[in-house]
Amino acid sequence: MDQAIKVDDVELSSSGLLRQGSEVIHLPPKELSLLQLLVSREGEVVSRKEIEDSLWPRQVVGYASLARCVYSLRKKLERMGHCHISTVPRRGYRLEVATRGTSSLTVGEANPPDGRTKALAICDEASHRLYDSSHAALTSALAMYEQAARLDPTCARAYIGSAQAWYQLLSTGQAPTQSVWPEIQWTLDEAMRATPTSADVFAVLAKGHYLIDWNQAVGQSLLSEALRLNPATYLVNESAGRISLFLGNPQAAAAHLERALEANPLVMATNGCLAHALVCAGKVDSALEHIQKVFQLDSNNVEARAWFGWIHAVHGDARKARNVMVELCESYPQAVGFATSRAIAHARLGEQEQARATLQALEAQPQFANRSAATTAVAWHALGDRAGAIRALESAVVDRDYWLGPILQDPTIADLRAEPTFRMICAKVLGAPTEATQPSE
Repeated sequence: MDQAIKVDDVELSSSGLLRQGSEVIHLPPKELSLLQLLVSREGEVVSRKEIEDSLWPRQVVGYASLARCVYSLRKKLERMGHCHISTVPRRGYRLEVATRGTSSLTVGEANPPDGRTKALAICDEASHRLYDSSHAALTSALAMYEQAARLDPTCARAYIGSAQAWYQLLSTGQAPTQSVWPEIQWTLDEAMRATPTSADVFAVLAKGHYLIDWNQAVGQSLLSEALRLNPATYLVNESAGRISLFLGNPQAAAAHLERALEANPLVMATNGCLAHALVCAGKVDSALEHIQKVFQLDSNNVEARAWFGWIHAVHGDARKARNVMVELCESYPQAVGFATSRAIAHARLGEQEQARATLQALEAQPQFANRSAATTAVAWHALGDRAGAIRALESAVVDRDYWLGPILQDPTIADLRAEPTFRMICAKVLGAPTEATQPSE
């Protein structure tokens, strides 16, 4: 016998039929299970993990699977008028039931036109802040995107922009992974709620699952969906480029990043990533030429100077790199990443004492908690300290260092690939070892 449960005047049968008066809607099995779970916990917050464990037991679930399930069920409940699934930021979902005779809150409800217009204008202004990787510019962008989201909660651009600002704070060593990743997940959950078929949302989330969460199964599912929806956007190609570099395919990374820069040539973080991909592909001269082109666009770009110094420190003119990085370290002592390139330059010039002193001073700074331990591994390796390099990589695992994947693929430390600990780190971060992570014969 078909057992039914009732929520106000809405009846749900165990076979998946949702009835209200003469209206009948059929729910697929996953949506049925989700609604049954939420009904059993009406008014309570049910975490994403609880839902995933209930709907997909003992399975690896792509982030998009739950988001789509929630979105589809929401739209069906909206037709009934009394039930609504709300997102509780950073916690999960909750079923809310309106009292009889009143209308429930619905997702996608039109905002006043002036609110939407103002929100988009603020997003336009905030996007220019992303061209500058300074802490002041990025935190200002975050504040503006939050303002836009308050004006129009359905504005996906506000959430995607916030996620990008968080990524840049993370990649430049200005915020720790432990605090940034939850923020990115929440903002993109809201973005997916607003536009569940946005290629950009899938792409930006895929990047996090690869580079931060080290979950290739989920990341690949999200990236595949992004490429299916729209392979031509800046964010899709930027994410695909970083992921390709993470997986040890710098040629594919460079191709994606070049396409991204065709659409948005001024984002320095993307220009820097392209330079890194070219270096990993053995094209050091091309990487330096690319950074020189950035200088032509913006001669005062500090991040471009930093990439210029890093490339020379690791692969080029170490003396030129040292001079550039000494100046940058003096001007921006809070930018801990600059000190790493300085230490590498000192080491390559045979200035061992200065290199060690630079690394020790770096580690003594309070900001060192936000540093990239993975990049310091390159500095310890340049000093000839293989054990120190391995220790730095192990620390990067604990930190879930955003740069760990690309550094593991960097040819600079290729001779470490035969080390058992290095291979264990690769297995943890990259999954099944790629060709790039195989030891040399």
